Amino acid sequence: MRYAREGRHAEFEALVSARQHRSKRGIVMSSPLRDFWDGYWTTTVGVGNPPQYFQVVLDTGSANFWVMDRACTSGCAGHVTYNSAASSSYSRNGAPLNLTYGTGYANGFQGVDQFVLQGGSGSISLAIAGIPFGQITDVNEQNTAVSGILGLGFQSIAINNMLSPVMWAMSAGVFQQGLFTAHLATKGATGAGGVIGGQVTFGGLDTQNCGPVIGYAPLTAQSYWQFSLDRVGVGSRFYSANASVAISDTGTSLIAGPSAVVEQIASAVGATWNSSMGAYTVWCNAAYAPVNFVINGVTYPVSYKALTIGYSSAGTGKCMFGMSPIGGGSDIQWIVGDSFIRQYCTVYDVANKRLGFAKANGM
Repeated sequence: MRYAREGRHAEFEALVSARQHRSKRGIVMSSPLRDFWDGYWTTTVGVGNPPQYFQVVLDTGSANFWVMDRACTSGCAGHVTYNSAASSSYSRNGAPLNLTYGTGYANGFQGVDQFVLQGGSGSISLAIAGIPFGQITDVNEQNTAVSGILGLGFQSIAINNMLSPVMWAMSAGVFQQGLFTAHLATKGATGAGGVIGGQVTFGGLDTQNCGPVIGYAPLTAQSYWQFSLDRVGVGSRFYSANASVAISDTGTSLIAGPSAVVEQIASAVGATWNSSMGAYTVWCNAAYAPVNFVINGVTYPVSYKALTIGYSSAGTGKCMFGMSPIGGGSDIQWIVGDSFIRQYCTVYDVANKRLGFAKANGM
């Protein structure tokens, strides 16, 4: 039986689709993302032989990979679930798996099977044999189109030492470069099944959807994608004057920060607190000054188009503002989520232990 042991995956085998040529330098592959109301983005992965395919949230804020299991008794109604009996390559680990997230949980047990990372139409698909993954039987309610999470954080935050198969592939040299690029396209309100909106590029930069890298920030810890955020403000005024501990998290819809700072920023752009929603709101067609994030000495202005969830120049009514107060009890002061990544494609450079930021085309 092959599973994570002492922080390492034992006996992995990586295979590239036979219709593609694999160079000695490894591969670059792109997987399309589905956008759900500009709130979260999913990618398609397969588990088993033959593969059973699932929509999973791309999450740099966690490190485990799991899908909902056929044996699920709570929270899985209407979702696509995994059937181990239909896979010829499955073996049961059986160890319990209990995961806690900022806004939810997932409980179940561990299994071992083939993992398939699906590329776009006609592109490379990658299969990795013998990976440990979570089979979830109890989970908080989610959109029925979503059946799991693909964590892309580091080993140190992986529960039960279950390093994500993608992060293993990065370190094993499967990809041309040990990095991946997240492009979260803005598509606005969509149906329950989402709409193609962006892509994740494994092993290289996304030159199709993103401009050149503007700047890099070294990681200050290899757990979450943690870095130092210099300052945050509006116009020439900065409300966060000292360097803060921040993480880049594709699994968090908004930018979360200290409540006092976020309150000042919201006031400066005309956003008001909506107690019934538990969020700041702003007029859907409002054009306000950008919020400036200074990272490693470089200023990244985030525009109203990225910060107004559902922005439309012809819109009426109130939309959610893309910043929120962060909860207490953590050393992390800022969670730089999708509201920022929509404007700046983010390069998660595993090999060089850094983050890079490039302007998203059209933003």
